[in-house]
Amino acid sequence: MMKRLDIRFDRETMDLLRSLIGKKMNKFMCQRRMYSAAVDEVVIFQIENVLYKLTNAYQDLEYMNHLDDVGVFKFGPASEDDIKWYEALYTPKLDMISTPIEQNIMEIRILHENQQLYHFGEQVNDVNIVRGVIFVMEDGLEIALEKDMWFSEFIYVTTGHNLMDEFRGIDETHLQTWKSDPEYEAKGSRELVVLK
Repeated sequence: MMKRLDIRFDRETMDLLRSLIGKKMNKFMCQRRMYSAAVDEVVIFQIENVLYKLTNAYQDLEYMNHLDDVGVFKFGPASEDDIKWYEALYTPKLDMISTPIEQNIMEIRILHENQQLYHFGEQVNDVNIVRGVIFVMEDGLEIALEKDMWFSEFIYVTTGHNLMDEFRGIDETHLQTWKSDPEYEAKGSRELVVLK
């Protein structure tokens, strides 16, 4: 029997993201690791002096026939207490680092990924996730947030241009997991949704 899992943003989240188009992003904040674009679990945005957060937090889900901790992208309101809570998670304390932007958001790109798994030719899993989110600013600057592997809470945060080209391919994020098992075949595809 085929099992389906859809952990893309819900309609309410998509409406919230859509409402941010044309608004000024003051800055974003995250706990950067040395020599890496990876951050743990949360990026906080200040948009027109209101706080929002993108998290990649664990949820217990049945993912590819196993009950496991799966990192799930969520976007929603945040508070100053969120900042304090995330900073206090680490010993020694790991402060949020602010990156000033001070530009209007022109579009938001959401990369969906469909993951399929076949067992001896019969489809047994169909999973839909958010692989990444890119905020495009008025001068063309992009802020990209890419989800790490399913078992990780890391978010890769980069700024620059043409950042969709920098995302890891579906072969690296899904297909490679099943290459060594002759009983299974993995397939996948991606779809870009652009909010303007």
